[in-house]
Formats: sequence, C-alpha cells, structure tokens
Amino acid sequence: MNYRTSRLHQFVMGAGLIMLPFMTSCDKSEPESTIDESNMDRVILVYAVNHSSLKYDFKSDSTEICKAMQNIDLSQYQVLVYKTKDLNNTGLYKFEKKSGGKNEFKEVNIYPRDITSTDSGRLQKVVEDALSLYPQATYDMIFWGHGTAWVEGNDNTDVQTTKRGPEKAYGGEYTGFKNPNGSAETSWMNIEDLSSALPNKKFDKIWFDCCYMSSIEVIYELRDKCNYYIGYPTEVMSEGMSYDIVLPYLLRKEPDFIGAAKSFFKNYNDHSVPATVAVLDMSQLPAVVNATREILKTGFTCPSSSDMVNYSRMSTKLVDFLTYYSEIANHNNRQELATALKQAYDKMVLYQDASAKDFRGFEWDRSKIHGISTFYLIDENDDNSAYYKNLEWYKTVYKSN
Repeated sequence: MNYRTSRLHQFVMGAGLIMLPFMTSCDKSEPESTIDESNMDRVILVYAVNHSSLKYDFKSDSTEICKAMQNIDLSQYQVLVYKTKDLNNTGLYKFEKKSGGKNEFKEVNIYPRDITSTDSGRLQKVVEDALSLYPQATYDMIFWGHGTAWVEGNDNTDVQTTKRGPEKAYGGEYTGFKNPNGSAETSWMNIEDLSSALPNKKFDKIWFDCCYMSSIEVIYELRDKCNYYIGYPTEVMSEGMSYDIVLPYLLRKEPDFIGAAKSFFKNYNDHSVPATVAVLDMSQLPAVVNATREILKTGFTCPSSSDMVNYSRMSTKLVDFLTYYSEIANHNNRQELATALKQAYDKMVLYQDASAKDFRGFEWDRSKIHGISTFYLIDENDDNSAYYKNLEWYKTVYKSN
C-alpha cells in the first residue's frame, strides 16, 4: 500500500481547474436485464464532495464500489452516489446490473453547479431525492470528503470566508479560485448546517469516511439523524475505506456494521498504516450526555494535556473524550462520576480500535484511546472559544448546569 497524505492535509494540487469527467460505467455496457426493485430492502447513499484534492482518490473508490456491487442482488440492495459530473454539473447515480453480471452507473438526477456540494440546500435536495427513490427501504449514509470535526477557524488558508467568518467541518470543495498565496480556495459546510439539512430518523447508520468526524461535538449535533454512527477520531489516509471490502458487510439482510468497521481497520493495520475507528449506538448517547453534565456540575477545571491523547495535527486540540472528562471528575474528587461516565460510554461505543502509531509516526498509549475526541477547552470563559459555544454540545453540557 502506498503511503499517501491524509485527507485533511492533501491540499497540494491547486485549484483543480481541469476536472476529469466521472466515468458512468464500470464496464462496457451490455443489454439491460430487468430488475424488480419494488422490494428494495437497504440503500446506501454516498455523498461525495469529490471536486477537491481527493478527486483521484474518488476515482479509485468508485472502482472499489463497482467491485463490491458485482455480486450484490440489486433487487434488494442499492448504492446511490452523489458526485461531480463535470465542471458545470453534479449528479445522483445508481447502479444497474447488466446481463453477464456487470454493473453500470446510471444517472438519476443532474444538479447545476449554481451552488456547491457543501451548500446545505444542495445536501438537503439530494437526500430528499435519494429517499424518494425507495421509500420502503432502510437507508444508510456515507459522507465522503475532507473533514475537520466541528472545527471552525483559519487552521489552513484554503477556506471560504462568509459573513460568519471562515467555516470548516465537512467538504473542502474547490470553488475555482486561488488565494494570494496560490493555494486553492475551498468551500465547507459547518456541522450545524449539515445537521439541519438531514431529516430526523431517516438513516439507520451514518458513516463519515473523512478525517476527525468521531468527535463528540459532531456526534451530538447529529443525535437525531441515525441509529448508529461510524467515524474516525483522527485523520484517515486519502484512500479512505476500501469499499470493495467494507460494503459487502453492509449490504445484506442483517448488516454487520461492526464487522465492516473491523475490516476497515484491519485493512490499514495489516499494512502498518495508522488508522482509528469507532462504532456508536446513538440510543446510548443521552446517558453519556447526562454523565458528562453531572461531572461539570462539580466545576470545570481544564485537565493537563500531558495526561491524554491528542488526536489532531491541526492547531485545535482534539483530545480523548473519556480521558478529558474523567480527569475533570477526578480533579474534583468525584471518582464515582468518572466511573458512571465510563459505564455509560462503554454501552455507547460498540467497537473502537487504533493502530500502534499515530499519524506522526510515534507510538501512543492505546490504553488512553477510546474512539471519540472532544475539544480541549482551556477556559470556559475564553472569548477565543466563542464559536464553540454555539454548538449544541456546549450549550447542553456546560450552560444547562
């Protein structure tokens, strides 16, 4: 396996002014076979922000998706892919099986690039269109692209500036311009807008195939959007998940999403490439929230960063959630509250794993890695954390006490 730059740090290819068209066929087209989709059981929607520094990685992932679908019964299971079609349009595609067992991307809807894929209106429209295709089916969703957790701010120069300031969280889509320093200007969707674009309780699982999105702040923002949540507290290499390995675990009568996450991790770990992953039962999140609030009622004191893992290579520290809040409880001599938090946390985190080394190439203490990050808030009254205080997580666990 080639060792590539991670999804967060791969803005090195300029503004991407030449966009290669997405190939609409996995193989040469053959006469179409008729498939009855009236009993469609499960659908995965892949929302790909691929007009970005990751466009070539998406071409590889598309090939992997084709490979995964080769032996899937398309009368029962389907993958829908939203992606860039060309410089002027994006599109929603589904797979069709041709005679001979070959698959083809078929255009379902085309959307003009009058707004970016990181516009919440575009996300909302694509989700509505996708859900309308198979209203009887259970849906999962995979977000594909760059991610920076909830983080808002100028950690890199390639951000879109709006009236609310530079925004980041999900996307990194090229806007076709360059900054004075020559780097690409990119468009992002903040986590509040992403959440507002998704309907409640329509997805069984949401999987972020992006850097840093296993963050308690992101997870809590999406608390009403899915039953299960899969993400990475750290970066992920630009290849992301191996779709040909992972999708067969998900597209079956009884999806094995823990097995899917394990296969994702094993694929990296077997090649000694750093990776992390966590699988969450969202029904257990309220107990974790309540346990955290009880800890903060005893008073907030910022723990020493030397006692915990920092998952981030950004300027914003994203430290281990369980360690961070447990240390606050221990500092206030309320060890029983730390125990209660861990008990709730262990019920929520169904599976998590981490490689022996971090993304800097250093060994880290895996006993202090628990699969979810949180913002290293130094001072609750610090004006520099103003944006953080807009998040539902902060308003719920800090300000409601």
